Amino acid sequence: MRFRLPLALLCASCLPTVDFSPPLTCELLDGGISTPSGRAAPIDQPLTVLSSRKSPFCPPSLDVTVQASVSDPAGLRVPVEVAGPFARGQFVTAELTFTPRRPGVHQVDAIFEPNLGRASSQVLAVEPPSVGRPLGAIDARVDCLRDQVTAAGAWVCLGPDAQVSFWRQASLLQRLPATGVEVQGDVVWVVSPGGVERFVDRGGSVLPREPDALLALGADLTRASVRAIDGDAVLAVNGEALQVLTVGQAGLERAAPVMVPRGVCGGPLEVAPRGRERFSVACESRPGWLRFCDVPAGGSASCAEWRGRLVGVWTAGLWLVDGARLSFHTLDGASSLELPAGWTVSSTRRLAGSFSPLVTDGQGNAFLPRVQGDVVSLRALPEGLSLTGLDEARLLLTGSATRSIRGW
Repeated sequence: MRFRLPLALLCASCLPTVDFSPPLTCELLDGGISTPSGRAAPIDQPLTVLSSRKSPFCPPSLDVTVQASVSDPAGLRVPVEVAGPFARGQFVTAELTFTPRRPGVHQVDAIFEPNLGRASSQVLAVEPPSVGRPLGAIDARVDCLRDQVTAAGAWVCLGPDAQVSFWRQASLLQRLPATGVEVQGDVVWVVSPGGVERFVDRGGSVLPREPDALLALGADLTRASVRAIDGDAVLAVNGEALQVLTVGQAGLERAAPVMVPRGVCGGPLEVAPRGRERFSVACESRPGWLRFCDVPAGGSASCAEWRGRLVGVWTAGLWLVDGARLSFHTLDGASSLELPAGWTVSSTRRLAGSFSPLVTDGQGNAFLPRVQGDVVSLRALPEGLSLTGLDEARLLLTGSATRSIRGW
């Protein structure tokens, strides 16, 4: 007897094989190297970063060796410990742990063998918080456009109502009409249209006016801006003319005007007195370029020009940002810092006179720049305080209830 198999069964071996099992999938993670959420790295504290390279296989083989190196800002090697490699999705990852010992950019490199290549990045280490001794404080609710403190501890507040107020230990001492105010030691220069008044903080319940009179600027200087030089002299900036005014028997005695060289500036001047016979001038010379000049009385000005965005002015030079580089330029040279991706630089002008940049990391934490030789380093702010203004010598810090100025 013959048995006949169904035609479908006879041809089953002729059909192509189809795999209905789900395909292998890999979670695609970012490659390269990852710093901790874009934050700064405090010096003298261990730091772990993740270094990854994409594998051509899924899942990746862990038959991989990793060689890592870390260099500090001076190019010196920093000891580093390597953990791994580990599989993360389609990537091979290693944990690199090291301790920064000096502020600045650290170069981190990891080589994955065989044939997975190199992962490189930079980590920016910062100094711990240090903001100096308190010089004065005021209730944070007092609204001031400009805050300053005398050497004897009186808080000077220029308010939005064209009034200047003097405070001591949270008590209001005086309130006066003013359009501007400058502090030099214990002397407070109060500026009003057409004149200035000179007050002296002697530690009492009021600041006496000495001399007891309005010191007239003169009809030709009614639109001039006034900057304090010292306790007995101010500088009137009238266009490109710089004129020193000194308190004398008959009021303000004028020195001969010093002229900023014609054509140096293409916009408004930032002037910082360096004494009665020497001045620093900063301005935009052309779009995207800044010029800085040292202008002596009775001599020739020395100037230099640099590309960048102005974020600070000190008496000795300019803070500029060009791309990711923060630099402090003087006529004698420059100090700089290359910032990692995601970091930003802003400026603040709340304090009178010079002003400095404020550097912020990817998490919104703020840092103060300092010039150290030919490099710029960053210092962290104390926890719970925010910075709302600073200059070459002082910081204006705000907490939940108190605003304070401290020496830097």
